[in-house]
Amino acid sequence: MSGKKFERFVGPDDTFADKDKDLLDRKHLADALTNLVTTSQDSMILALDDEWGAGKTYFLKLWENHLKKQNKPIPVVYFNAFENDLAPDAFVALSAHLVEVLGASEKNKEVKDILIGKAARLAKVIGRSALNIGIKAATGGVIQASDADGTLEAAIQQTGKEIMSALEQQIRDRAGYKAQVKEFASALEDVRTALQQKDSDLPLVFIVDELDRCRPNFALDVLECLKHFFGIEKCHFVLGVNMNALAGSVEAIYGQSINGNAYLSRFIDYRISFSVLDSKSSQEQLEKFARTRWRTGGAFENHSKIKENMLGVISAVSAARNGKPRDIDKIMSILHLCLGSISDTTQRTPALVGGLILMKHYEPWLFAKALSGNLKFADVESFFHFKANLEDYEQNGSFEIEHLHKIWAACLDGPINEDLKLEIRSSWATYGSHSDSTLVQDMARHVVDRFWQG
Repeated sequence: MSGKKFERFVGPDDTFADKDKDLLDRKHLADALTNLVTTSQDSMILALDDEWGAGKTYFLKLWENHLKKQNKPIPVVYFNAFENDLAPDAFVALSAHLVEVLGASEKNKEVKDILIGKAARLAKVIGRSALNIGIKAATGGVIQASDADGTLEAAIQQTGKEIMSALEQQIRDRAGYKAQVKEFASALEDVRTALQQKDSDLPLVFIVDELDRCRPNFALDVLECLKHFFGIEKCHFVLGVNMNALAGSVEAIYGQSINGNAYLSRFIDYRISFSVLDSKSSQEQLEKFARTRWRTGGAFENHSKIKENMLGVISAVSAARNGKPRDIDKIMSILHLCLGSISDTTQRTPALVGGLILMKHYEPWLFAKALSGNLKFADVESFFHFKANLEDYEQNGSFEIEHLHKIWAACLDGPINEDLKLEIRSSWATYGSHSDSTLVQDMARHVVDRFWQG
């Protein structure tokens, strides 16, 4: 069974032209971004700023392919900052990634060798590596440069000559700082040229993703490096980031008295965000995504009879709760595991199974009440916002919400016409394994809670 997250579904040939890939209709944003980076000379840092789970990584990976498949392919580098989070130096991590992108081909060997040499010389000047090496060597690795702010004096007293030698060398190196920055910029220009087709003079697009998931110090070091050392003409950076989370990193380092967003504005030239969708269009987008996940999950094949109701319930409730694509991905993964482990003769009423999975994802404590047999209709009414949503149903015909209300009311003695309650309950008798009083608890235990995600 597939347990893949939706970001991993982007293959090297996938583009926004494929409607099954552009499930959230974001090609217009891709086109606008492409136009912006190809018509701007001066280096820019743009932040694709949205909440976790909004689909930033998925979009950026599709956009990477989109750039590569232009009539004149645009050179693009994708750097996952979080995957490099343990690197001790952001500048070295970024430079090493460029070396990897250049590859092992003979035609790029000279460019790569020059880049390595100039990056190493600049790293020696701008980093704390010289001090770090001196301290580690002199103290047998007991003291790191990251600890030096608080323990430098003690370290110098312990190993005066070695530490002072390292500091003196760093001061001599610093004297050539501006020249080293210019030389590194020249090497980056060669990289930009090497990564594009002959006779082209297109910008280099550097995508830096998942910056907000990094250690605060590393995340800010990456921004400093991009702004001060990588920002050559015709080199643009697009960050996949939750700016509020990144602002929190700033405040974690510098204290609550610092305005994190104001600090970040020193580095970010423009912010863009996915359009805020109204509830109806959001439901349509989430349902499209859920349908694709259903289609790619082999375990769903034996459950086609419940497909429409199940997808309707999941997308309607997720939209009402401001769900994101990542929420749908996780919910569909749980559903995939549940349905893959039961037959089509098992009681699996979409309103109940889907509802319980939604509770398990959005409000685990509520699902725990279902497991213990203590779930009340008032709990369900509050979770699904039945009162507000039923008013919407009267205006817009939201079948899923009305259907949910009827099924849950029949299960938990909610407000429902007695004849309708009997009709609904009699439809469950064909499965023969649940009493009316324990149906929700049994379904929570034996269908939904068979598997869970970590």
